[in-house]
Amino acid sequence: MLFVAHVSGVVDDWCRRQLTSSGVDGADQKGFFQANRCMELKCSYLSKQANLAGIGGPDFEFKGLRNRIAHVQQGEDLELFDALTPELLENAERDVLEWLDLIGSTLGYERIANVKERTEQFAEDLRSAGIAVKTAVDEPSLRQKGQ
Repeated sequence: MLFVAHVSGVVDDWCRRQLTSSGVDGADQKGFFQANRCMELKCSYLSKQANLAGIGGPDFEFKGLRNRIAHVQQGEDLELFDALTPELLENAERDVLEWLDLIGSTLGYERIANVKERTEQFAEDLRSAGIAVKTAVDEPSLRQKGQ
C-alpha cells in the first residue's frame, strides 16, 4: 500500500510541477485534477508532456493493483491481500519504476529528492536573505545535553 501511495504522490507532484511550468495557475490546476482523477489519465498527461505519447503509463498490472488497493470495499481486504502475490508485486513495481525513471529523466524530476542537499540549499537561501538559520549541527544533540 505504501508503494501505491508513493507512486500516486509522485505522479500528482509531477503533474503539479508540469502544470506550473506551463503557466497553469492554482485554480486551473484544481480543475485539471478534478477532470483527471484517474491515475491513467495523469500518467498519459505526463507521457505527452515528455513527448512520449506512445507510452501511456505503467502497465495494466499496476493500474489494477492500485485500483484494488485504493478502492477496497469493507470485507474484501482479506481477498485482496491473498491475491497480492510476490510475483504480482515485483512485476508491478518493475513496470512502474521503469516508467517513473523514464518520465522523470525526460522531464527533469526526481522521484526521491536528496533531502539533505535541498535542506542545505534552503538554509543557504534563507541566510542569503538575512534570516538566521540554525541547523542540527549548530545544536548539541539531546543525548549530549543530558550528559
